[in-house]
Amino acid sequence: MATCPACKMDLDQVVAYVLEENKYLVDLDPFQTAFPNLLRWYSDESPVEGSTQKIVYSCPECKKMLLTEYADKKTETILKFLSGELKAVSVDNRIEFVKA
Repeated sequence: MATCPACKMDLDQVVAYVLEENKYLVDLDPFQTAFPNLLRWYSDESPVEGSTQKIVYSCPECKKMLLTEYADKKTETILKFLSGELKAVSVDNRIEFVKA
């Protein structure tokens, strides 16, 4: 089982913050009378496929950032961490992954 190196909580999931491209429609809000010219943002689509630029994984308990992956350098580190193949250790205030 994966364990957060900061709070020692056993993890079966992590939080993923994903930076990606999204498509929105923007118009003037016709129902806004108190603040005229307020923009209304809405989307009728999912994020643009294949637009992920960066993923930051963190502990859901203590919020410690565990790993950052970039689209051009994706690894299977988080998969191996959650499956128990790798463990996260704190080294000089940063997280490293080593064989479990």
